[in-house]
Amino acid sequence: MKSSAEPLIFDRFDTMSQKTSRKAHAMFEDSNPTDSRDSYSFYLNESSGIRFEHLARFSQPLLELFDVEPHHWRLPNSIPDDAQLLDTYSAALAAAEMFWSYFTLDEHTRKRFLPELKSYFIGAEPLPHEEADFLLLVDCMRLQWTKLVGEIDVSMQPGRQSSMMEVGDQPDLETLALFGEPLMDDPTLLEDPDALEAIMERVADYWELANASEEDRDTLLEGIVMRHRDDHRSASDIRDEAAKMLARFDSLFTND
Repeated sequence: MKSSAEPLIFDRFDTMSQKTSRKAHAMFEDSNPTDSRDSYSFYLNESSGIRFEHLARFSQPLLELFDVEPHHWRLPNSIPDDAQLLDTYSAALAAAEMFWSYFTLDEHTRKRFLPELKSYFIGAEPLPHEEADFLLLVDCMRLQWTKLVGEIDVSMQPGRQSSMMEVGDQPDLETLALFGEPLMDDPTLLEDPDALEAIMERVADYWELANASEEDRDTLLEGIVMRHRDDHRSASDIRDEAAKMLARFDSLFTND
């Protein structure tokens, strides 16, 4: 199953090495690479202020979106000879830089700038299924970011030394959509972007919970309850939903 928004996202990523103007905030400031070769050099030389190895690792969900073969996920420390790979790598790095800048914002500021990010990738007036697929992508990148935060220095500073652990449980869009299917079976969600975004945040949290160690799950669950309980959903409701999603994870992805 391919993402229904994939062609549009591909089109926008395809030109991202040229389309670098940003809007309103430092995360959208112009970084000025002019073509794929210049763009790749820009990130390779860490002119973005981010360690190349870190940005390359962060870009992995985008490479999956582009259907790049896993053996090509490790970006080389020199400009690739393959023109198609060079275009894809440059576009993925540019997109990853935007997501990196977005996730360094505090939660309140992220909410204010999410429409800017959405407009950049899928346009100001996306179709409902395009918005749903974009939110899936945001959650995949958020999960990747969460993994990196504890493993590297994510401050916007070049030249910092840190080790990078392998990320083995980062889902692609198709996997996350399959996992979250029970929470997204209401067709009216496509007409309510805020409700859809809230559900996708819960799906991402439950995925993280399912991949956590047993000793960490209680603490993570309490955080999930605090984030998602409201006037319509009690703490008990969230715990019950989390238990069902953990069972779903086991049924889908755990080999007996």
